[in-house]
Amino acid sequence: MLSLEMPGIPKDDIKIEIADNTVTVSGERRAEDKKKENGAWYGERRYGKFQRSFTLPAGIDSNKVEANYQDGVLQLIV
Repeated sequence: MLSLEMPGIPKDDIKIEIADNTVTVSGERRAEDKKKENGAWYGERRYGKFQRSFTLPAGIDSNKVEANYQDGVLQLIV
């Protein structure tokens, strides 16, 4: 089992691909903060793409890999 922490990333922004015994997890993090200070509004935006690849052990059937995303944690069951 692979467990990846992805707090604040919506499930729809996560992509999982399996090819040639390699699992690739990618997505994009988007965050925006706004606050009012001394009568003026301030805003900050943060964006960032990510991608991680993992080689599956020999003998794993890539068609049987299952994914579960809950509370900011993605679990891949191989």
